Amino acid sequence: MKVLLIWVPFELKEIYGDLANSAPILPPLELAYMASYLISQGHEAALIDAHALKLSFKDIEGIIKKERPDLVGTTTNSPIFSFIYSVYSRALEIMRLVKKINPNIKTFLSGYHPTITPKEVLSNESVDYIIIGEGEITLLELCRALSNNKDLAEVAGIGFRKNGEIIINSVRPFIKNLDILPMPAYYLLPMDKYKFASDTPVPVKGIAIRANRGCAFNCYFCSAPGFWKRTVSTHSPEYIISTMNYLYKNYGYDRFQFHDDNFGINKEWVLKFCDLLLKNRYRFSWECYERFDLLEEEIVIMMKKAGCRLISLGVESSSDETLKKAKGLTKQKIEAKIVLLKKQKFKTRLFFMIGLPSKTKEDLRNIIRYAIRLDPDVFIATVSIPFPGSKFYDDMQKINCIPDFRNRLIAIYRAPCDFPGFTKEYLNKMVKQSYRRFYLRPGYIVRHFKDLCNIRNIQYYLKGLKHVF
Repeated sequence: MKVLLIWVPFELKEIYGDLANSAPILPPLELAYMASYLISQGHEAALIDAHALKLSFKDIEGIIKKERPDLVGTTTNSPIFSFIYSVYSRALEIMRLVKKINPNIKTFLSGYHPTITPKEVLSNESVDYIIIGEGEITLLELCRALSNNKDLAEVAGIGFRKNGEIIINSVRPFIKNLDILPMPAYYLLPMDKYKFASDTPVPVKGIAIRANRGCAFNCYFCSAPGFWKRTVSTHSPEYIISTMNYLYKNYGYDRFQFHDDNFGINKEWVLKFCDLLLKNRYRFSWECYERFDLLEEEIVIMMKKAGCRLISLGVESSSDETLKKAKGLTKQKIEAKIVLLKKQKFKTRLFFMIGLPSKTKEDLRNIIRYAIRLDPDVFIATVSIPFPGSKFYDDMQKINCIPDFRNRLIAIYRAPCDFPGFTKEYLNKMVKQSYRRFYLRPGYIVRHFKDLCNIRNIQYYLKGLKHVF
C-alpha cells in the first residue's frame, strides 16, 4: 500500500501574528515516525512538509495526482506541542482536497482532535479513518487491513464509519519502549529549512527532537492528560545521542530543542543522558522544556555541564491560588528555582497566560508585574486558549465558550473569542501591553545591547517595536 503523509501548509503569520519573524520552523516528527515505521515494515510511504516548503494547495494537488497514493493522512497536532496550536481546520482542507481529486483515495487524521473528539472528526465525510493515540503501530495495522480486505473492527486504535454509523474501536496500549521505532524519516524532509529562535531575535539553524512521550502531571491548561492519560514512555539515552550524532553528521545540526512535555521527568534518565553526552565525540548546544518542581540542583548542574543552555518553563500566573490549581506550584517554589537557574548561568524562557482563569483586569496586570520581577531572558505571553484534552477545555465547554477549531486556524497571540470577564479586544490589548512593559525596560535593553550589533537583529527589533506599539 502506498501512503502519502502531508504536514499541512500555513503561513507563520497565521499562527504567530506579528511575531512571525521569530517563529520556528520545525519538522513534523509525528508524521516522520509514522513514515519510517511503515517503510521498515515493507510499505511505501512519502512525506511532504508543505509548511516548510511553502507549498500551496495547488502544489499539493499536483503532488497527490503524481504520487497516486492509496491512503493520505495528516495530523492535527503542532510540531511544538500539540496544545500550543492546532491545525485541525487546515487538516480538514487537505482531506477535502484529496476527495475532490479522487474519492477512492482513503484518508485519515491523527492527533489530539481525533483522539479527544473522535465522533466530531468522523462527522466530516472527507475523513475515512481516525487514529486514536499513537500512530505508528495503528497505522501499520490499518494499512494491512486495507491491503488484505480484513475487518476493520479488529484494528485497535482506529475509528471509522460503517453503513452511516460511527465505529470507535478499542484503545491501543501506548508503546512502552520507544526504541522499537526506527529513527524518524528525516531523509524525506527538507532538512535545510528547520530553525528556531529561543533567546535570539531571529531564528537560527536548529532542530527539534523528542526523548519521551507523555506526561505524568495534570496541568489545567494542558492537553497531554487527555491524550496520554498521564503515562510516559521514553527512548533510551543511547538512542537519543545516536539521533543527535546522525543529525549532526548528515545535516550539520549541532543545536537541539527537546520538545518533550517534561524533559527531566526521569531523574536517572537525565543523569545518564548527560553523562553519555559528556563522553560523546561531538559537542552540542541544547535546550528543553521543564517543570519547576523537577529542577533539582544535581540535575541542573549536570545539564549545564552537558551543554544545556536554556530551559523553558510555564509560569502562567502570578496568583498562588491559580498556580496551585493549574500546575500544583507556588510562587515561592518558582522563585527558588529561578535563583538556582541563574546561579548556574542558565538562560530562561518563561511562559505566561493572559486570560482565564484570571478573574479581573488587576489579575492580568499582576501577571505582567510578576514576569518583570522574575526577569527571564525571554518572556512569552499568549492568550489562554482551551484546547481539547485539557481541564480548561472541559470547563469552557460547559459554558459553550470553545473556539471554532474546525473552520479557522487559531492564532496564539490573539483571543479567538470573548471569554467570561474579558472581551477578546481587551485580551489582545493586554498581550501587547505585556510585551511593551517587559521588553522596553531600560535595564533589559542595556543587558541585550550587544544584539543590536547585527543588522538582522536590528530589523527584527524594529518590526517588534511596530507590533507592540
